[in-house]
Order: sequence, then C-alpha cells, then structure tokens
Amino acid sequence: MKIRWRLIARRLASPRTLLAVGLVLIGLVAVPWAIGQASAPTEGYLVTVHQLNPATPITESDFANIGLNGGASVHYLRVKSLDRLIESGRVYPRRVIRSGEFVDAGDLITSRQLTSTQVSVQLSLTPSKSLSPGDEADLWATAPAEGAEPVQISLGAQVVEISAQSGSFGGAAKAEAELLVGQPDLPGILAALADGSQLALVPTTSLSIASSG
Repeated sequence: MKIRWRLIARRLASPRTLLAVGLVLIGLVAVPWAIGQASAPTEGYLVTVHQLNPATPITESDFANIGLNGGASVHYLRVKSLDRLIESGRVYPRRVIRSGEFVDAGDLITSRQLTSTQVSVQLSLTPSKSLSPGDEADLWATAPAEGAEPVQISLGAQVVEISAQSGSFGGAAKAEAELLVGQPDLPGILAALADGSQLALVPTTSLSIASSG
C-alpha cells in the first residue's frame, strides 16, 4: 500500500502532471472571463475618417462608428452625444483633428463658443518642413516700404494646412498656408494681405528661442 502511494505521489509531482494541472486551472479561469468579455455590451465611439479643420462645421459623415467593449474612455465622443450636439446647431472642432483619431467630447465647440477663424495666406518664404497640421506657428509681416522691419501679426496660430504653389509665368515657388488664428489677430493679417507685405511663418518654439537670445 505504501508503495502505491509513493508511486502516485511521484506521478503527481512530475513536471508533466503539474503542467497539465496548471493548464486545467488556467482554462477554468480564462474561459468564463472570455465569455463574459464577449457578452459585455459594446458602445459606439466615433473615429474621424479624414482630417477635421477648426473652421469647418462637422457632419455625421466625418466619422466612423467603432464598437468597443465596456471600459473605453468616458471622454470619447459617442454617437448619441454627436447627435445631440448637431441638433443644437453648428459644431466645429476646437483643434485640427487628424484622420483616424478618437474624438474627445471637449474637442468640439458650438458656433457660440468659436473664438478663432481660419484664414489663407500666401507666404513669401518657404516655411520650415517641420511644420505640420496641428502645430503652432507665429506669422510675421514685412511691409513693402524700404527698410521696414518684420512685425509679428499673429502669435501661436494653428497650422491647418501648408501647400507649395508655383508662381505665375515660371516665377519663384511660394507656399500657401491655412491658419487658425484668434479673432483679435484678424484685422492685422487682413491689413498685411492688403498692402502687399511679405509674410513668413515661423514655428513658435523656434521664435521663442530666437527672441530669448
């Protein structure tokens, strides 16, 4: 009898037996958990299907509905929340939202909350290649008068888009920038565009370093 118990004890203590017992225990725990996750209710969250610009009102066609199991961030925009916002009036992105992003509810504002406007400017100097949509940059203007010094006409403008353009009749290449600027900066920018000032766009960080020096 003692010999049988010893044989049984040795078999139970063998690595193969312990591994088999461990796999069974894992299965007993994992299977109910997986079933519970699969049966958990999914919620519809919105993902952008293309870049959203602050000055353009959003529509339902700007988003794709992605179903996620419970536990996703409560800050992400849900389908029902978007419907309520659109019913209340025109809704705009607060910032440049890139394609494929989940949208936080705080990234959208109503027309009453809109304090910025989008402008298109022709740049006389090629902007830094490091600038991309969503970055902040400062807009400088140099009047056409002889000896005129550059003047900052917008601080921390948000870049919406930058595109290179060829000058007419084979002239020098220029760049066109779509910027989101504060409404107080708008008169100065319009005046610079009207008097033919040369405009330059500089990354805000670069300007801060230059100014401090």
